[in-house]
Amino acid sequence: GIKEELGLRRPAALRICHGVSTPMLVGAIRPVVLLPPTLQTSEQTSGEIAPILKHELVHLKRHDLWYKGLVVLATAVHWFNPAVYFMAKAIAVQCEISCDERVLQGASFRQRKRYCETILRSASSGNKHFTALSTNFIGGKKGMKTRMNSILDTTRKRTGITVLIVAVMATILAGMAFDNRFPAETREAAEIGRAS
Repeated sequence: GIKEELGLRRPAALRICHGVSTPMLVGAIRPVVLLPPTLQTSEQTSGEIAPILKHELVHLKRHDLWYKGLVVLATAVHWFNPAVYFMAKAIAVQCEISCDERVLQGASFRQRKRYCETILRSASSGNKHFTALSTNFIGGKKGMKTRMNSILDTTRKRTGITVLIVAVMATILAGMAFDNRFPAETREAAEIGRAS
């Protein structure tokens, strides 16, 4: 099945969850793929569940929840910097595009179109609230157009995930260096205060 195709060593549990409206992967240590009940009951979904599951298992294979954790850490450390929020959104979109490309390797244009329809159907259903440390099949609305264009473009693409991860790490390290400057400045100010 999909697990063997992706070469996954550890399994992910599969659960139907009434609290979600789109498929998502949760749990970095004990991963679970959550599916909304609409997928279980819809007659149109017989051919849709396999690519959805594969998409979420690609997230698992690539350890995307750990990368999302790094993004959350970077935004927590640099909450005051608007560029970090832009970077976090760009990483989320690129992450979804990368998984889509892996799922659709060798797929025809018709299959790609059907996959887009599945995403759009998921996007139009229900609640759109997600936790920061989960993947979600539809991603954000603003990145949807980019994602659809990428899916329907059959030319080979190189995603910028690695570059974006390096950017997150650089941001975290820059924040640590910036943070380490303050104790020295505080000591200097204290010494000046004592001298006067």
